[in-house]
Amino acid sequence: MRRAILIDDEAMASEVLDILLREIGGVTILGAFAQVSAALEAVDELKPDLIFLDIEMPGIDGVKGAGLLRERCPEASIVFVTAYQKYAQEGERPDIAGYLLKPVAKERLAELLDRLARS
Repeated sequence: MRRAILIDDEAMASEVLDILLREIGGVTILGAFAQVSAALEAVDELKPDLIFLDIEMPGIDGVKGAGLLRERCPEASIVFVTAYQKYAQEGERPDIAGYLLKPVAKERLAELLDRLARS
């Protein structure tokens, strides 16, 4: 069972992702955060192995946040989730496990989770 956190400043986006993950199964949601800074305060205790991270957010954006989260959770798989296609190249970075475009398609999410489970 994967242990995940969701980081997105849009509550509805986190709720939809939470629902999809529960429907697919195999993932326990440890928490949802509206800002990277709040997630950074919690990850040492939560110890997620999967992080779903929006890119465009106030304060610390997802690109910078990924680096900070990587320092705290070096074993965690980070998946960018964004509404902007222009960030697709960020999802191809070697330190990023995947990229999902909002609205997240259940099939695409399931494929990503399956790929992560095999790696």
